Amino acid sequence: MLNLAFGQSTYYSDSLSINIRRGQKQKIKEGVWPFKAPPGYLNEPKLRTIVVDPEKASLVQWTFESYATGKYPIIQIAATLNAKGMRGSRNKLISFSTCQRLLTNPFYYGVFYIRGEIHQGTHEPLITKELFDSVQRVMRGRSKANSIRLKSYVYRGLFHCDECGCGVTMETQKGHNYLRCTKRVITNCSQPYLREESMTQQIADALICVSLPDDVADRMIGQIEAERDSSKNVIEDAKHKARKEISQLDRKLDRLTVAYLDAGAFSAAEFRKRKEESIGKKRTLLDTLVSLDEGENQRFEPVIRFLNGSKQMKYVASRGNPKELR
Repeated sequence: MLNLAFGQSTYYSDSLSINIRRGQKQKIKEGVWPFKAPPGYLNEPKLRTIVVDPEKASLVQWTFESYATGKYPIIQIAATLNAKGMRGSRNKLISFSTCQRLLTNPFYYGVFYIRGEIHQGTHEPLITKELFDSVQRVMRGRSKANSIRLKSYVYRGLFHCDECGCGVTMETQKGHNYLRCTKRVITNCSQPYLREESMTQQIADALICVSLPDDVADRMIGQIEAERDSSKNVIEDAKHKARKEISQLDRKLDRLTVAYLDAGAFSAAEFRKRKEESIGKKRTLLDTLVSLDEGENQRFEPVIRFLNGSKQMKYVASRGNPKELR
């Protein structure tokens, strides 16, 4: 009887393991992450899906947006997250490695990898693929060897010498900042030093010349806003085109899977590569649809911001702040 009980226990354990793996495969096939949700998401126990964490989602978005600027190192972002109350698994503080894994996790833009194969997730993405790619570019740039740190000058790297074409650098002499030609190509360039205050005044004068009068800027902004109101048909056409391309990609993915599983047309590595490319394109199109729905007139906003900036140029010039003038 004891042997029979042990045999039943072993059979139950083996069957449970098989059923769990079968359930995980089915959830992966449906686009549902079958494991513990990463920070910013929660496991919904009733529907057994992944939902957005209302408390941590905004912190995750802030993490990606801040790091994408290139101004903040990971260790500083992790410290800020801890100060704001963000916690990782088992309620532990966010470490450098945890923050780095978060920034390299494609789950946040809507896809996930299982055993090296990409899958389109059904969960709500917290960021766009464009923002995720920007973060990866910044991270790759930071992995390079550190260059010599130069003293921070507001106009360094902004100008080139009109006589020889070399870059204009800055240095401090007797308590004042000066701009000068580097003379790397033509060593006998005749251009003299220039005080930073003189350059600031020249920039202010130039900006005043290109600043739009208030009435002209207001009239142009009014015309653009009127055109924005009449552009709804263009937005709808863009949405229709994006949905059509998404349908084509879905059919392509189906054909790709059939060709790999049934016909054996290509290797597993090539299948994963093609699938990843298709899902990446689909994710970009889905982001485009979301952006069109959230702000149907976004294409007008850069022009309106430019006109408002041109309108404010004379006021910026009057303050004479070098950082604003740059």
